[in-house]
Amino acid sequence: YYLDHNFYREEYAGGSIFLDYRNRPDLSDPCIVIHGHNMAGDAMFGGIRRFLDRSYFQKHRYGLIRCHHTVWKLETAGVLKMNAYDNPLYKVEEESGSQLSFARKHSLFWREGDDSCSKVLVLSTCAGDMSDERILLVLRMEKGDDREE
Repeated sequence: YYLDHNFYREEYAGGSIFLDYRNRPDLSDPCIVIHGHNMAGDAMFGGIRRFLDRSYFQKHRYGLIRCHHTVWKLETAGVLKMNAYDNPLYKVEEESGSQLSFARKHSLFWREGDDSCSKVLVLSTCAGDMSDERILLVLRMEKGDDREE
């Protein structure tokens, strides 16, 4: 639905960034998947393709996300290009360790880190070539201090 509708539920060719329908809105699942279009000018998830460059991947390591008054610290773990269908990273019920293990084996670039993290965030966007291929940015998530900005 949100591929071609905005968050006001109006038709919009650019769509919206949206949480996978299998995820709970409170981000309590072990694997959270957020989808967005790969748009020009780095709009929406267009900037994710920059992580396909090793230098960019190495320089951009940390981030934060806030949801329901909870701050989550993010660390980029890996970046993959994979088919959208039959992709285990879209199985939101899987434990974070198994998701990270799969991502490690299939990543173009991988950052070693603490794979015992409680959650995994997957940002998913199309590869931009009108195929079923997706760029997936995999991030480790840990609960942070609610005062962090």
